[in-house]
Amino acid sequence: SAALEWTFPARPTSAALYLDAGDLDLSPYALLRVRARLTGERPGLLRVRLENSRERYLEGAIRGVGAEWGTFDVRIDSMAPEGEFDPRRVAFVTFLVFDCGAGGYLVDDVQLLPEPPPAPPAPPAKSPPWAGSKRKEAVVASMDFESPGSEDFVEAFQSDCRRRAGEGKEGGAHLRWTLDPAARLCYFVLSGLPPDVTGVRSVRFRVRSEGGPAPDVELRLMNTIQDFLGASIGEVGPEWRTVELDLPAMRGMGRFDPRRVAWVGFLTFAPRAAVLLVDDLQFVAKPGGWRRSEEEEIASAFGKERAKQVKRIETPRFDVYTDSKAAVSKFPKALEACYGFVKEALGVGEMEEKLPVYIFQNPTLYVEFTVRSTGWTKEQAEDTAGHGSGRYFATYYQAPETPTVVHELTHSVFHRTEGPWGGSWFQEGVAVFVEHLWQKRSAAEDFAPRLRSGQYVPLRRFTAMQTLVAEKDVKGGAGTADSLYLQAGAFHEFLARGPYAPRWPPVRRELATTVREEGSGAAILERGLGARLEEIEKEWVKWGSDPPKK
Repeated sequence: SAALEWTFPARPTSAALYLDAGDLDLSPYALLRVRARLTGERPGLLRVRLENSRERYLEGAIRGVGAEWGTFDVRIDSMAPEGEFDPRRVAFVTFLVFDCGAGGYLVDDVQLLPEPPPAPPAPPAKSPPWAGSKRKEAVVASMDFESPGSEDFVEAFQSDCRRRAGEGKEGGAHLRWTLDPAARLCYFVLSGLPPDVTGVRSVRFRVRSEGGPAPDVELRLMNTIQDFLGASIGEVGPEWRTVELDLPAMRGMGRFDPRRVAWVGFLTFAPRAAVLLVDDLQFVAKPGGWRRSEEEEIASAFGKERAKQVKRIETPRFDVYTDSKAAVSKFPKALEACYGFVKEALGVGEMEEKLPVYIFQNPTLYVEFTVRSTGWTKEQAEDTAGHGSGRYFATYYQAPETPTVVHELTHSVFHRTEGPWGGSWFQEGVAVFVEHLWQKRSAAEDFAPRLRSGQYVPLRRFTAMQTLVAEKDVKGGAGTADSLYLQAGAFHEFLARGPYAPRWPPVRRELATTVREEGSGAAILERGLGARLEEIEKEWVKWGSDPPKK
């Protein structure tokens, strides 16, 4: 049958193919479907737009076009908008290739289709995917980058990542990732893998540097930029090595959902001039899938030797695991009381799932667990009496009504119900604010003398701090950790109770769900509160120097 043949010149350029849509109304449609194949060399990623004009459109990508005819669907609700796009006035369906080289595409059967009926549920598998394997594992998805079209599924940011055909000792094709030493962050993402990893136990791939050693690299399974599982693979040397990361051991951030993984990302936060090669990415299914069994969780937290001494106590909102006999009778009930207090103090919703709580018999066992689970040094772990996140809450046996327990539990509850982001000043401000309320005190009142005497860090610098703990001030001034934490709690109380209180809840939610980049906290505050940070600071100093009684 007839098809459009779209041929590109050999010189680098950008090209567009316009199909007149005649002011089409998109409302009945959910999918854009097209048949396509290559003619000769791959000229570049094939993109598609639904346009009102060149300034107003939706854009998506058609990935993986090869030498054979294929049918490709792009969901309209997944296409990125530009400008004030009007879905009732689509003038053109436009195909584009940026920075294209020689080659071409055949394009045929461009259709807009309504939402298809849901597919019937797949019948339950009669046997697991690893059936028959002596190692009880099976590769359920992979990317080996042998097909030229696999480059369509690679996107690099502040770096360059391209498919390179194998030659000499390298053998097959692989990805070549060139870092930009001037960037603060370099990363690339892979799409096109199955989104549901509930049955996946590990991610396996090969990696090496080209030339000298490369910096520490992190792999992430990502729903969004904020919601992911992540793990470090360490520095990468010049010899090929196979890395296997277990999903149950990876740290979870945000509201990670194993059923909707959009990308696999490789990142480095300390880029230098280096080149990395990546190949043979695999999702490996094994018994248990992406989560440890309860037995494995207990052994991981308490060690195999002490696992038999661990009791599990269920409460409406917590699964409490402890090797302390004293904790069995007191802690679970106290945790529920603390949870109710935190929830009311912050006005947050219910946690969607129970939170695991680990209560160790003594500080030594807690420190050993903390070093294993967080990557902190022993000294850093010894400086804490507990720590909380959206994944779990951990402490050692102490009076359950102590401020430390409330502070760290606040972190867990807030991460689960609002979000884990916004920066140290924001997250610690939430916890210090609640901790003071628990003690029937006010962080704002306790910090007021420092505000009156000018002993505080200006907000522009304060909201840009990487971590409050890292600040050093041996003179006992505004830069000590104690003063910074109290400033965070006092500023949060001002936002929650002061003149900006009516505007604060949506701003708080945006901060909690936004990955922190330099200056992002200040920008969110200014946009949401409708004032420059310096004006907000003046209001805070005025209000906070003599805060009104509740």
